[in-house]
Amino acid sequence: AVANGGHLYASTDTGQSWIDRTPTTKRNWASITMSKDGLIQYGALYGGGILKSRNGGVTWATLSRATSTYWKAIDCSADGKYVVATVDGGGIYTSSTSGAKWAQQTNAPQYNWYAVAMSGDGKIVAAMADGTDIYTSVDYGANWSASASPGATSWSWIDMSADGQKIVAGIKNGKVWTYSPITPPIAPTLNSAVAGNKVVTLTFTTPTFDGDSAITGYEYLFSEAQGWQPLLSGATAKPVTLSSLTNGYQYTVRVRAVNAIGSGVASNALNFTPRTIPDAPTITATTLVANRIHVTFAAPASDGGSAITSYEYQLSGTTTWTKIVTTTAGLQFDTAALRYGVTYGISIRAGNAVGKGPKSDVKSMLVATTPGAPVIATVTPTRTKVVLTVRAPLSTGGAPITGYVYSLNGGPWTSVALTSGTQSITISTLKANTLYSVKVAAVNVMGQGASSLVKNFRTPR
Repeated sequence: AVANGGHLYASTDTGQSWIDRTPTTKRNWASITMSKDGLIQYGALYGGGILKSRNGGVTWATLSRATSTYWKAIDCSADGKYVVATVDGGGIYTSSTSGAKWAQQTNAPQYNWYAVAMSGDGKIVAAMADGTDIYTSVDYGANWSASASPGATSWSWIDMSADGQKIVAGIKNGKVWTYSPITPPIAPTLNSAVAGNKVVTLTFTTPTFDGDSAITGYEYLFSEAQGWQPLLSGATAKPVTLSSLTNGYQYTVRVRAVNAIGSGVASNALNFTPRTIPDAPTITATTLVANRIHVTFAAPASDGGSAITSYEYQLSGTTTWTKIVTTTAGLQFDTAALRYGVTYGISIRAGNAVGKGPKSDVKSMLVATTPGAPVIATVTPTRTKVVLTVRAPLSTGGAPITGYVYSLNGGPWTSVALTSGTQSITISTLKANTLYSVKVAAVNVMGQGASSLVKNFRTPR
């Protein structure tokens, strides 16, 4: 506290007792302020400069950059970094360097400022003069606006809360007014970020304080490099879906509200990863192993942004999907045992945490094997040829018989065409009075089957 005659007093016990800290050279103190911890103090001199103490007012030093003039009022932020001071007859000066450098705020009106107050962070400043409005700044004193109420009057003193949301001012007739300046909104609450296929839906709640200025919209932020982007117009907070995102990429999102003063405080952050079901796998090869189909396939081109957790196959004519157990050999598997003689269509699909993807193209394969052994029913030789009648095998192997082959005297196999009715095979260019042996086998799409029993015969003389 300062007193007439240049005296300076300090208290370290909430005002219970006071210590005289008047400098050797008495000063014409106009106003004094201090940091939250009381160590940093600033004193404005009427007709002199601005003094600063770093030890709670024990010793003082003149700030060389604060031009010697008729200072009227002074205040500082909680940490003492930001300082504001007014000049009798007009002028508001601010420092953001703990008083090392000062700048006159040319956007402030030129009034005979009586008092000034600053928020704890230095961002909000209020000033008043006799017979004028109360003026406030929400950008460290750069820009100023007059309060709408109570208007111009004979103000005497002013102070504000640490957060700058409440201002109290006194009038010379003894009345006291309180005022809340217009500020950017406080933070909204981001409740959820629900990801989908290249999209996210954000839900959030309106800030509980709009800064005494209607909220005009909202913005969102994914990264500092991208910067804040428009999200929603108007004051109402409602779900918003953002699209054209990258599946599988983890985003961090924040939102903030905007009013006439500017953008408010950012909300809490939420992480999300857009994702969808996988694409279809590709069947690259099918081969028959006994009565099972061996399938080789390739993974989907995209896993949808979520790791693939399963593969399944389905046979045509069924609605059942069977889990595929892959091995270290890669993406391949054998079906369950199938029936011979049936053409099966097979398709596969992949699944991830989102769900099951579309099925692949259908690959068809006949499940069959080579035919069983036929039976040589009759052998009718002549001097130069022999005619065989053949009964078909009991098992065709699941595929139609397409022909027969015969071997004479253990020699190479010779193909013969099917005949209508009972199969007949004629072997010509034989020699008379010669002993021969013969055997036959049936053929289908899978190949040559088992041979019949050997039949021996002799051609006539």
